[in-house]
Amino acid sequence: MMAHWLADITKLFTAKSHNLADLARVVGYDPETFYQGTLSESEIRRRVLNTPIVVQEMQFEEFSGNLGLAIVGITSATNLRHPKSLSAIVFENEFELQEAYFQGKLDRDFAAVLRLSDYGQAKREKIGLLLPVMELLQAEGFDVAVLIDAIVTEAATSVPTAFNFAENASMGGRIGTIKDGDKIMFDWGSRRLDVVVTPVELEKRQLEPVATSPYAFGVGQSASETKYASLKQTIARQGQYLATLGVRFPEIRRKRNKISASYMNIFYNICLILNKALETEAFAPLHGDLDLAQALFEIQSQTFEFSKGGLSLRMYDTAIHGAETCLKISQKLRDADYSTKEGLIFRAKTFQLLGLIYAGREDSRSSIHAFKDAISELRESNYERDRGNQDLLAEIKRNLAKQLIAERRYENAYGELGEAEEALRDLREVADHPPRDIVRSLLRIHEDQVFIDRILDRPDEALFHANSAVALCESETRSEPLDRWSLDALARAYRLSAEAHELAREMSSSLKDLVASLSVEASALSVMSPSQRRLDRFQSSVRRLLNSATRYKGVDHRTRKIAEAIETKLGRESYENDFPGLMDGLLSLEAEEKSVLPDAVMHLRRRTPLEDLIWREEQRHLSSADIDTSAE
Repeated sequence: MMAHWLADITKLFTAKSHNLADLARVVGYDPETFYQGTLSESEIRRRVLNTPIVVQEMQFEEFSGNLGLAIVGITSATNLRHPKSLSAIVFENEFELQEAYFQGKLDRDFAAVLRLSDYGQAKREKIGLLLPVMELLQAEGFDVAVLIDAIVTEAATSVPTAFNFAENASMGGRIGTIKDGDKIMFDWGSRRLDVVVTPVELEKRQLEPVATSPYAFGVGQSASETKYASLKQTIARQGQYLATLGVRFPEIRRKRNKISASYMNIFYNICLILNKALETEAFAPLHGDLDLAQALFEIQSQTFEFSKGGLSLRMYDTAIHGAETCLKISQKLRDADYSTKEGLIFRAKTFQLLGLIYAGREDSRSSIHAFKDAISELRESNYERDRGNQDLLAEIKRNLAKQLIAERRYENAYGELGEAEEALRDLREVADHPPRDIVRSLLRIHEDQVFIDRILDRPDEALFHANSAVALCESETRSEPLDRWSLDALARAYRLSAEAHELAREMSSSLKDLVASLSVEASALSVMSPSQRRLDRFQSSVRRLLNSATRYKGVDHRTRKIAEAIETKLGRESYENDFPGLMDGLLSLEAEEKSVLPDAVMHLRRRTPLEDLIWREEQRHLSSADIDTSAE
């Protein structure tokens, strides 16, 4: 006896599993067709009982009614006390639904009926790309629900959703007879889903065709001008929609919540439409159409920004799709002779973004190819004639080196870092370029170089690069107004030098660098009122210094003398609640062991006295004590 797949797979749905394709395979159904059982009912039940369940926020239930059997996804936020009746609006696909949203036609309560199977597209892997518009409407306070005339193999949404109907419209299912304005009733208690019409009326109804897709681009029309006009209009609309999304996207992006994910899913759908438009034969007349070219330039810029947002939100598939769309647009502009030097540089930045996205996905090989393409585009733009782009080259090469390190191609990475360093050092000669950005990039390059030197056990090279970092940051503290950033950079450089000296088995020098780093950190704390996070980090540095002093004490006489001085002045405790005492110990160490500290640190010591910070901390403690006394 063959069982209908809904009858037993529902047992898994009610256990809140979300990947329906995997569940279909478990019970013996082909997820591509979903309707043809291959196992007996007893075997299905045996497999169901032995299947581990993945719990998700959405609960799946089997609903019956005059539309036939279906699965309805319900979240904990769904009000299950009362039946819900919503007017139906029928859409051909998710793009038509999205179009209506941007035109302001959906600001009301309704149930969207998505007829995705009309063109034989009877399967959608993920529901997330179908319903971002509905999620936004729900967040705006509207009561909405969705009926999807297709098979969904992975579902996660906050909107009540019915899908996987036993019979879809192409099979003669009654979901294909729903008309605009019909009332759709969700009865949570009895697990029923009905279209509110009389049985006689329902039997009389034939398959209700849906409107022609607005993205057919004049298919079936003989005039190529008509097709081109349709295409041009579609592209212009997508640009308008991207601009509309872009108004709030910077604010939404920072929140990293469900709404920001919905924005990115709408962006993904827009990219699908743009790709379809770019691939059509009607696109050929782009030559000479300045209006369309200008629209594509604007869309390209907007797409780039949304792809960056996808990277920061870790929605890597969407970000890759956007970056590839951006590259496709730039290629079309290049083919139509709209390519410029700025266009090549933009392509280089887009390839760099693509490389960063692949790096986020831990796909280092694809990332390496993307970064190499970025370098090729930059070289084609003759960047050597414009030194302002050499920082971009250095940034790309450093990112390339990081991925080469991930692939354990250390020598290749070393070469890329060397070229990046050379480009930035040449750029420091340009007076109108922000030097701090260069210093920051050079410091990161030196850190990567020392990292490789440690892996390859090359102490001399590590010391050379660490000394270069220290010299770079020391010069920054003298040439720039002293602030927290320059002091933090110098502290990082001294820690890097400590690592290099440790690699070279020069433990006394390593301890000196750690003390120097600690002293600079204290100077940074004195520049502004210290935050609790910075105080915790400073105390962590003290503990690291004390641990190193204990480990290095038995190396030689000079190292033991420095280690004993550190232990005597800073103590073996962590000073969790005695920051002023810790600062006193550091001042005492500086006073008695001046040979421990480099001249540059003593130079900072005079410019930003630590006593001022200690005085402020003492005043704070005195004020706290006064308050406690009065309370008693």
